[in-house]
Amino acid sequence: MKKIVVYYLKRNPKISKTDIQNLISKIENKGYEISLLTDGKTLDLSTHDMMVTMGGDGTILRAAMLASQYNLPLLGISKGNLGFLAEVTTGDIAAAIDKYVAKRFFFDKRHLLQMKIGNDQNLALNEVAIKSSSMKMIELEVYLNDLYLTTYKADGLILSTSTGSTAYNLSAGGPIIFPDAKAIVITPICSHSLTVRSLVVSSDNTIKIVPKEKNINISIDGNEPIPSCNEEINVSYSTEFINFIRFNKHSFIDGLRNKLNWSGKL
Repeated sequence: MKKIVVYYLKRNPKISKTDIQNLISKIENKGYEISLLTDGKTLDLSTHDMMVTMGGDGTILRAAMLASQYNLPLLGISKGNLGFLAEVTTGDIAAAIDKYVAKRFFFDKRHLLQMKIGNDQNLALNEVAIKSSSMKMIELEVYLNDLYLTTYKADGLILSTSTGSTAYNLSAGGPIIFPDAKAIVITPICSHSLTVRSLVVSSDNTIKIVPKEKNINISIDGNEPIPSCNEEINVSYSTEFINFIRFNKHSFIDGLRNKLNWSGKL
């Protein structure tokens, strides 16, 4: 029997026990065995075939690293607000499972960023955000493949994947990048200079950041910040990726129109 793991956050007030039970029954009716996984729990997923998340993009971001670790395709069921990663609404669960069983789906491959500080390494689906631990303006020297680019004087710096371009990067004034474009977006947060704008560089590049401050915080996909003491930070594309299960090739375009309230009229 094939196995599916359902991942959700217990602390999410929008998810009830009834929501989870409905999801479980609809999947089990298709002949799958279910495992439940929530925040703070661990589970060996090596025998599973797929991961289903219920929640918003924040839930997917937390689940994504597990999915990547076990090479599980991921299907997101939306119970959030503004988000671009979840494919299915709660009303369409049964139809989505039918399509999955009938193999009427495709994989949407999303690459991860790799951040290295010394011997430590972290992966990000959306972004790496660098800020001062004291909430002050910071100076960050940035190099592109060891070629000096500039020194940012700002509240911080966001290094985003194409996937993450519609997240923190967008809020900070960065551009929207279509997810099939392999790029890294460099966006300063409240730059001290009005002439400094976002940059979009190829995924082939390695970006080196040298903080001029003693104490900075680094946040991966909005998670708890990692403290760092003016150590060199290297960010590049990883060979790791997440396979999102999709049923509609126009889902990203539909998301832009619907979630950003693009009416198409002036």
